[in-house]
Amino acid sequence: QLPELDDEFAKDVSEFDTLDELKADLRLKLEEAAVEKAETDVKEALVDLVVAGAAVEVPDTMINNEAGEMYNNFTRSIAEQGMQPEHYFKLSDTSEEAVRARFRGEAEEQLKRELVLEAIGKREKIEASDEDIRAEVGRMAVFYRQDADKLYEMLKEAGQIGGVRRGVIRNKVLDF
Repeated sequence: QLPELDDEFAKDVSEFDTLDELKADLRLKLEEAAVEKAETDVKEALVDLVVAGAAVEVPDTMINNEAGEMYNNFTRSIAEQGMQPEHYFKLSDTSEEAVRARFRGEAEEQLKRELVLEAIGKREKIEASDEDIRAEVGRMAVFYRQDADKLYEMLKEAGQIGGVRRGVIRNKVLDF
């Protein structure tokens, strides 16, 4: 049995006092999400165009390393769900070779994108300041429900700040 959509319902399921306030908030959030998705889609389409027009040759060793990492992440993920890779291959009517080939293609495309974005960043002298990195770690801390300073130190000790820096630069290049 569905509850009545009224002010009482709004009070029970949200911080709002009226159904109209709840609806307005939901509408605003949906509009913001749609705008964000549209912006992301445009950025990705632009990157696709730039990559398609770029002459980029990715060394086989880079492709193999990236594809191997993708495959390992995949098998680890299905193992965490209680399934062995061989069982997955059988259920999905595929093979290890086919999955590795798919990851190889994805790895090559991903590396091309990264190399093109990196080249644009260097050409345009786009950098990530310590403040930018701290802000990104702050956003990550909110997501992971961690203290930002502790997360920063953990990432620094693990040698992962370079990855955060590359991510910040990538985002700045996409904004550019």
